[in-house]
Amino acid sequence: MSNSLIIAGRDRTDKMYDWRQRLLAPSPTYRIGNRTIRFQTQFVWLLIVLGFVVLVFFYVKPSSSASKGSSSSYYESNYLSDSGNDGGTVSMQYNHTYPLSAPIVSNGIVNYKIAVIADMDTDSRIKASEEQWKSYLKHGFLSYNSRQDSVTVNWDTEDTVELTSFYSNKGRGMELSELIVFNGRLLTVDDRTGLVFEIIRDKMIPWVILADGDGTSSKAFKAEWATVKDEHLFVGSMGKEWTSSTGEFLSYDPMWVKRVSITGEIHHINWTNPYKALRKATGIDFPGYILHESGMWSHEMKKWMFLPRRCSKETYNDKVDEHKGCNLLIKADADFKKIEVVKIGEIKPTLGYSSFKFVPNTNDQVIVALKSEEVDGKTATYITVFRIDGKILLPDQKISATLKFEGLEFV
Repeated sequence: MSNSLIIAGRDRTDKMYDWRQRLLAPSPTYRIGNRTIRFQTQFVWLLIVLGFVVLVFFYVKPSSSASKGSSSSYYESNYLSDSGNDGGTVSMQYNHTYPLSAPIVSNGIVNYKIAVIADMDTDSRIKASEEQWKSYLKHGFLSYNSRQDSVTVNWDTEDTVELTSFYSNKGRGMELSELIVFNGRLLTVDDRTGLVFEIIRDKMIPWVILADGDGTSSKAFKAEWATVKDEHLFVGSMGKEWTSSTGEFLSYDPMWVKRVSITGEIHHINWTNPYKALRKATGIDFPGYILHESGMWSHEMKKWMFLPRRCSKETYNDKVDEHKGCNLLIKADADFKKIEVVKIGEIKPTLGYSSFKFVPNTNDQVIVALKSEEVDGKTATYITVFRIDGKILLPDQKISATLKFEGLEFV
């Protein structure tokens, strides 16, 4: 057995010796005509490897014309552009267009196009179809006379636009609770599915999905308000503890806020302390509550502003909640350290704010807001305009005696 191992070892040694001999042997030469060509084996292999690397590089690298001109990507075609200063670096640009339509000025009166969107709750399901849900978009004009400090609102005589979608969660969908212009796009949020839609030519195009709480929940985020701050979309919920129908504490999930970039990247922010600070400023403590459905960031004043839907010093109760309307405007600095509360008119127990926007070109001093009413299954919507100091420019004006419009925007 030892002899066989010795023989095998010699065979391997001989083979290694032969390999080294071949490597060190002079390169083969060939004579073609009157010239001699000598092939360097190592050099040939090096050329082959380099050629392969070059081929792979050009195969993987996308051509500039393909990435700019022939791509069908929405973002590439709408938001990506060459800087022109650093060799063609591609950058993302925020679209600051607002409102989406230029106002019409006549005799000192500025006419802005506005739109409102409906949250029809369980009535959103199209009865003729088990797989489709609907909402309504209504257009009109807000006319502002700055010299007389007066406002009028008129609605288009045409029928409201019906918007439809096949997206739902547990048999419910298209319960649209806000309308917002972000990055030059008209967006709306569904408080049942957590979907943020873009409205394009009356079509509902889903953009991002918002999960409840810190973002790890399988439950959809109950989105109620939205605003733009630092070129990001902020989406908030009710801003109160999630409780049972009789007020028992369940979680803090509705007290989170979502910050969304123009590319759809979502950050989940715990707003439990800011919401509690807003509530405390009104003299309310848990188990009392404030229910938020409208909030805005003022770029002009660098302040958060909220018009709550409900305010109550009592424990939450589904039925009693219908009569806890609120008439407060809450202003807070960016850190929620300085908070001011302003009363707007008189309390109407069945009415509460569901959406508001700053009238353009007023330095965020004038607000147009929607008020919703839900009593015993019946709904109605009103619109009002006032200054942030509480002066009312347009008293509550009914928009609909049947539909509950919960989103408002200048379009």
